[in-house]
Amino acid sequence: YTSRKYCIVPELLEKNKSLNVAKNTSAGFWLQLKIPVQATAGRYNSKLSLKSGNKLLLQLDLHVRILPFKLEQPKEINWIMHASDLLSRYKDKNHYYTDEELRRYLSDMADYGITGIFGLCYGNIDYLKRTARLVKEVGFKGPLIFHSFAEASVAKQCGLRVKTRHISPEMRKPAFEKKVVDYLKHMDEIIKNEGITNWYYHGFGEVNDYQPDWIKHAVYSAETAKKAGIKLYTTLYPIEIIKQLFPYMPDGINSSGCLASDPEKNSIYHQLAQKNKIALLTLSGTYTGQTGGMMPNRYSAGFLIYKAGGQGHTVWTYQRVQSKGGPNPWGRPCMAYPASKISAEEVSVSTLQWEGTREGIDDYKYLYTLTQWIKRAKEKGLMKEARTAQDTLDNMVKQMPWGSKLIVGNCYLKPGNFSNADASNCRRKIADMIIGLKKSIEEKK
Repeated sequence: YTSRKYCIVPELLEKNKSLNVAKNTSAGFWLQLKIPVQATAGRYNSKLSLKSGNKLLLQLDLHVRILPFKLEQPKEINWIMHASDLLSRYKDKNHYYTDEELRRYLSDMADYGITGIFGLCYGNIDYLKRTARLVKEVGFKGPLIFHSFAEASVAKQCGLRVKTRHISPEMRKPAFEKKVVDYLKHMDEIIKNEGITNWYYHGFGEVNDYQPDWIKHAVYSAETAKKAGIKLYTTLYPIEIIKQLFPYMPDGINSSGCLASDPEKNSIYHQLAQKNKIALLTLSGTYTGQTGGMMPNRYSAGFLIYKAGGQGHTVWTYQRVQSKGGPNPWGRPCMAYPASKISAEEVSVSTLQWEGTREGIDDYKYLYTLTQWIKRAKEKGLMKEARTAQDTLDNMVKQMPWGSKLIVGNCYLKPGNFSNADASNCRRKIADMIIGLKKSIEEKK
C-alpha cells in the first residue's frame, strides 16, 4: 500500500453482448463452455464467428473433446473461500442483496469447486445465523469457518475497553473466561440449529514470533475454544509459533502458503500436524503477484496441493472492499467483482485469477481420479499397468517446482515457475493414463 510501483492488470472477464474496438487496437476474448453432465463422450465440432454489424470478419473452427470418464470428487480434500465479503454484502449501501442473490453469490463459488466458506461475524448473531442458513441451503460439503473475536464481544458486554490482540488482566479472571466460553457455546448452538455441524472457529491468525501480544491472544483464544468444545481454524506460518499453538487445537485446520515453499519446511509441518491431528491446507489468491493470469493460482489450487501433501486449499479473497473505504472501494484486487447490474442470474464478474483457481481444482480432481483408477487396476490384478501409471505420476510430480517466484505483473511468466502450458500438458498425460487404465480393466473383464 506504500509502494510507488504499479502495474495495469487486465484481469476482468466481463460479459459484453457487443464491444467497441478502436481502429489499430486489439482486444482479448474469453470463451467458456459448460458441458452438461449427461453429455456423451466424443469429439464435437463447431464454428466461432466474429462480426462487425452484419459483416462477417472472421470464422474459426472450434473442436471440443469430451473424455470417456467422469472426474471423481475427493471426499477428504476441501477448497475454502475466504468469503468474509458476505459481511460487506449484508451491509452494502448501494444494493440490498436479496437471499436469492446471495444464494447465487455462493452458488457461483460452489460451481467452481469451492467446498467451504470462511465468514466474518464480529459478534453480530444475525450475520452468523444468516450465513449458516445460506451455506446450508447452497449445500457446501466442506467446513464453515467463522472469524470472531469472542473475547472482544464479551468485553463490550461487560463495559471493558480492550486493545485489539491484547489480553488484559481483567480478561484473565475466571468469571470473564467463563463468559467467553459460554459465548462460544452460544455460537455453536446457533450454527448447529441452522443445520451446520462441520464448522470451525477462527479467533486469531497470522501470528509471528516478533508479536508477543498476538501470541498471548492466540493462546487465549485457543484455550477458551478448547474449553467450549469447538475446533479451530488458523493461519499460522513460523514453525516456532506452530509448535506453541498446535497442541491447543486438536482436530483443527491450519492454512499456510509456507506448506509448499520447500521440502524441508514441508516435512516439519507434517510432523507437527500428525502429532497434533491438524489438517494442513495450502494458500493463494490475490496476494501481490498472484493476479492478472491463471497462474500461480491454478498451480496452488491443484498440483501443488498434491505435491505438498495438503488436505485442501484456501483462497483469499472473493470480493472484499477496502477496510477504510476511499474513492475507489475496490482498490484491492479480488477473485471476482460485483456485476454492473446485480440480479439472481448474475451477481459477480469473473477474473483470470478466479478462472485459474477453477482450473487448479479440476487439475487436482484429474490427479485424484487417476489414483482411483490405479487402485482399481491393482484390484483387477493389472499390477504392471498400475505400477507404470504410478511411476509416471510420481515422476511428473517430482519435476514440479516448490511454490512460485512472485513478481508483480509477470509472476506467471517467470522462468522456472510452473506455467499454464505445463499444467495443461500434465493434465493431458493424466487423462491419457486414466483412459488407458480404464480400457485395460474393461478388456480384463
